[in-house]
Amino acid sequence: MKRHHVLVRILIIATMLLLTVIEIGPVPITALGGLYVAVFRPRWFIDLMDILYDR
Repeated sequence: MKRHHVLVRILIIATMLLLTVIEIGPVPITALGGLYVAVFRPRWFIDLMDILYDR
């Protein structure tokens, strides 16, 4: 696995852990973020998946 892919995976894991900690509050941030990605399919998310899956 390339070093860049490892850094991207670490960044994704760190972000998910941060969102999990923030999720303790009354607002469902992770669900809202997932809904945004599912509905609008932002370019940054597509680029991130291309890097992650080496397309």
